[in-house]
Amino acid sequence: MDTTYKKAPYVATAQVFKGETGNIDNDGWEITVGLEPTKQNPGVLDGMSKYCKGLYLRYGEMNIDVPKTTSTITWDTKQFAASYVLPLKSPNFKAAKWLQFEYEHNTEKTVSGADQIPNDLFFVELFTAF
Repeated sequence: MDTTYKKAPYVATAQVFKGETGNIDNDGWEITVGLEPTKQNPGVLDGMSKYCKGLYLRYGEMNIDVPKTTSTITWDTKQFAASYVLPLKSPNFKAAKWLQFEYEHNTEKTVSGADQIPNDLFFVELFTAF
């Protein structure tokens, strides 16, 4: 199940999911809130629409219903992410539309004696259109 709210410049999405693989239940949820400023609706980012196509925060959890072991595939996970989207306008590369910079912080519910895995990440994505 998912839902979206969008009234410029504000946007929010939420998802809840539940599934079963064999006889293993898993469920989770995620919520994203953000700003997508435009010249007509800049919101709190007045005058920033040429520098910012979007700012987003996301939080989610995934839970798996199995006994926890030292194997990472049995661990429940949580993720927090923050994104900034920079619009691009290049006369030499018109297909480039924007760059998205995102940081993801990941945590797992480990068992006693197991170490957290250093799996946070930062990435930059180039979005193009033809």
